[in-house]
Amino acid sequence: MSTIHSPDLYFVSRDELDELDLKIDLVITGPTTGKVFGRELAEKFDAKLIIVNGDRRTIENLSELISGLDETYEIVAGVGGGAIIDCSKYFASELDINLFAFPTALSHDGIASNRSSLHYNGEKASIKTIRPNKVIGIREVLEKNPMNVGGIGDLLSNYSSVSDWLLSSRHNNETVDSEAYNKIMESLSFSSEEGLFSALTASGVAINLADSSRPASGGEHTIYHALSETGDYGSRHGELVALFGLFNLGLFEKFEEQSIIDWDNYRQKLEEYKLPTTLEQVGISYSDFESAVIRAQTIRDRYGAISLLNGDNTKSTIYSVTERVGLVR
Repeated sequence: MSTIHSPDLYFVSRDELDELDLKIDLVITGPTTGKVFGRELAEKFDAKLIIVNGDRRTIENLSELISGLDETYEIVAGVGGGAIIDCSKYFASELDINLFAFPTALSHDGIASNRSSLHYNGEKASIKTIRPNKVIGIREVLEKNPMNVGGIGDLLSNYSSVSDWLLSSRHNNETVDSEAYNKIMESLSFSSEEGLFSALTASGVAINLADSSRPASGGEHTIYHALSETGDYGSRHGELVALFGLFNLGLFEKFEEQSIIDWDNYRQKLEEYKLPTTLEQVGISYSDFESAVIRAQTIRDRYGAISLLNGDNTKSTIYSVTERVGLVR
């Protein structure tokens, strides 16, 4: 596999960090993640520290911070969760410098990808940025939040997204990049914090290989994005896309299409990792879910199982599948 798409990957202790012989002169972190490891890293390398508050994580505000820099930097480190790492990708892209990502929680699969989700003009946008040159997991930091359900949920949802990708290949002759496919399938195998760290990175590399989020984002993510138009569900992203993957896989059975896993076996995986399997568990009403599925058919031009819903019978089909897979009881 080309290293153009894949960062160097390290899972080390604080003490072993010295052995990597790194140079870092700019650190981007958040208020909380700064306390976890960001400040410590900046002090260790005598690097400039920028703390980006939650309400400042927009392209407009990040551009302002970048224009205010009065020195030249060579390597930026992003220390935090998905939002902070996305901010650091934007910094590295705009400054045209290398990026090292230090995730503080294994909560999503975008760590190694070349995409950033940031707000612009009041709306959330997915923009192309550079991907990290290195992804470095600090053992003591990540083991404080073992086997994060958000990260596990994001990975399990790949069963749904890959099924959609293959469905589009069968119906629309959409190209399925073999390297990206193999990498996304690799992401579905994990059994420890280090394994989850590697799997989340593999999922991001698959996105880079395909030059699209397609391998890791199908109908389950589109439903999530439609629902997010009505409220802030960001803190439960992984859990929700995993749950909506159960519905999406149910559509495959409904329309007698082949998926890489049937919904019942998928549901068992959700239960194994103590992820939600009903709408009630995540506080979402059936009417809100139904509206999100209907809206999902129009907000993104990405073929998948939800594309098979027929206008005349859409609501009855949504309900029958939701009931069949156990999202409502």
